[in-house]
This record gives sequence, C-alpha cells and structure tokens, in this order.
Amino acid sequence: MDINSEPEVWHFDHISFAREASFEFRSEFQGEIAGLGLWAWNLSSGEVVWNREEYGLYNLEPDTFPGTRDAWLRLIHPQDLERVQSRVLQALQEELQYEDVFRILLPHGEVRWLMGRGTLERDESGRAVRMVGINMNITERKETELALLEQESLMREMLEQQRRFVADAGHELRAPLTTIQGNLELLRRFPGMTPQDRNEALDETELEAKRLGRLVSDLLSLARADSGNKLKQEEVFFEQMLENALFEVQEKAREHTLELGPLPSSRVRGDRERLQQLVLILLDNALKYTPKGGRICLELKQDSDGVKLEVHDNGMGISEKDLPHVFERFYRADQARARGNDPGGTGLGLSIAQWIVGQHGGSIALESELGVGTTARVTLPLALPLT
Repeated sequence: MDINSEPEVWHFDHISFAREASFEFRSEFQGEIAGLGLWAWNLSSGEVVWNREEYGLYNLEPDTFPGTRDAWLRLIHPQDLERVQSRVLQALQEELQYEDVFRILLPHGEVRWLMGRGTLERDESGRAVRMVGINMNITERKETELALLEQESLMREMLEQQRRFVADAGHELRAPLTTIQGNLELLRRFPGMTPQDRNEALDETELEAKRLGRLVSDLLSLARADSGNKLKQEEVFFEQMLENALFEVQEKAREHTLELGPLPSSRVRGDRERLQQLVLILLDNALKYTPKGGRICLELKQDSDGVKLEVHDNGMGISEKDLPHVFERFYRADQARARGNDPGGTGLGLSIAQWIVGQHGGSIALESELGVGTTARVTLPLALPLT
C-alpha cells in the first residue's frame, strides 16, 4: 500500500471511528502518563485523531490541525519525511509494528524530537483498518545523545591528529639525524678523505643540524599552540615590526630583491613576539621558494577591515592540487620535495602562521600559480582606541 496514494474505499463509519478513538483515549490512557501523546489513523479516510497530550507535543490547538494524514506529514522535518513515510509503508505492507525516531517542526520553527510507535488494528474480517500508537518527546535525551556523539567524534579526530603528528614528527626528526650520523661516521672512518669531500660532508652536516634546530623550534611552537596557552595582549606598531623583520632577513636575502611599499602607521593588539614570528615565516617562505635573483615585495595597508599585510614573490609557486593543503602540518608541495630542489623547510611554518593569525582574530590566505609566484595575505583587527 502506498500511503501517498488514494486508498481503496472500505466501508467504515468515520464519525464512529473518531468517537471510538476519542473515547479510548479518555478512558484508557489520557492523564496516565504525562506528556504521552496518543494517536489513531483511519487507513481508509486518512483521518487522524489525537489526544490532548499529542496536540501539546506539536504545540498546536485542536482547531488549528485539520486532522488528516497529509496535515500530519507536513509537520515532519523535511530531512526525516522520506524515512518516516518509508517506515510507515513498511509497517503496513509487512504488517509490522511501526517504530521510529523523527523530528517535527513546531509553529515558530523550533525542532523537537519524537519517538513514535504504532500498531495495526483490524476489523471483524481481519482487514487492517487503522493504526493506533503513541508519541513521546525525547528532545532533551536526543540532544544529549547528539552532543555526546559530537564530543566522541571530536575526541577521535583529535586522537587521530595526535597520532599523525607524532608519526610525522618522528619521520621529520629522523631524516636530519640520519644524515648527521652518516656524515660523522664517514668522517671518522675515512680521516684521509680529500679536503673537498670533507668540506662537503661538513657542509651537509651543518645544513641538517640547522634544519633540525628549526624543526625543534617549530615543534615547540606547535606544542604551545596545542596546550592552549594564551598570548600576550599589548599594543604593537605593525610597521615597526615589519622593518625589524626585514633587517633580520637581510643576510639571507642578499641574492634576492626585497621591495617594501609604504608603511602606514598601523596599530594592532596582540603578542609582539608571535606577530614578529608570523612575518618572518612569510618572508622565509618567500625567500626559500624564490630562486636567486627573484623579487619579494611587502605591502602594508590599513582600512576599516583592519591591518592588511601582503607578501608577494615571483618564485616557483604552488600547484592547484597542493594549494588547499599548505596549512596542514608537515605538508610540503611535491615540487618543494623534488630532488635537488628542497630548500629545507619543515612543513610547519604555515601551520604556525595560521595559528598565530587565528589567535589574533585575523585571517590568512594564499594565492599562487605554479611557475608564476605566490601571494600571502594576512588581515588583523585594528587595535581599539585607548580610553
């Protein structure tokens, strides 16, 4: 039987049905269990009869409900409607007890969870003529259950992130340590190696030691981030901090062209040390992934939306498939990992930058095109005027 189609006409007295149902509700159930809604559905006419508690579950008055199957279906949450109809149809076709948990929409848009059960009743000939059942408000229980499931899902996600982080950190730490250990063994076993080979081994050891130092520093930063430590709150003149950051990278940028746009006076409120770290991360990334002779440009703007920093470079760029992942921990684009092309990044810088920006209530985004260059854009809220 399709509950959405017109049922065949069975000889059934609609008025006596309603009176009989109402009488049963009054005499057997009404008032015995507070909040327990009782209903009866005439399978031939589609007529639906509720007791007083059922009207209360739907926050309706008797004169506002037409008392039909279709009117009841219109009260079901749209996301649950198809399943409810399927469950009812299954109960009719397979002569099973109807059971379901579903949401309803109250008159003012509020959502309520109900648990429903229904049983088929037959006439003297054995034909199913109506379904009667109960509804109970389980909103509080369901919301608690959903909250617990959400918490469980969040905990699972956090544990999985921690597992991946530990695995990735272990891998990244082993790589430079293996190189350092290998070169030291090489120097010990072959004391008579040529000066050129000896210098190459020492240079590589020094490079990997520096990489290891950066990695440990970045891991400590992320550990502080994950521990929920609160950052300092002080007034910071962003343009002065940019000048300090540029001075700090001067030596590293000797083979690049650094361009600095106008520096309007821009005050933000936050942690000076972390904001300086943010700028250095963006500059360091631009220098590492821009070939010698390349150009890096810094621009600082201020408007009603906040202080805006842009770092442009004409380096190797990031592919379209890699761009959505650049803020993930330990993620490095394929071209950055290519043999002979790895600039020694840890894959943590942008993760730390995103955390710093988030802690200051700002936003960060990257735009990039492979072989053309990359632009990092940061927006931070203006410092509130001193009162």
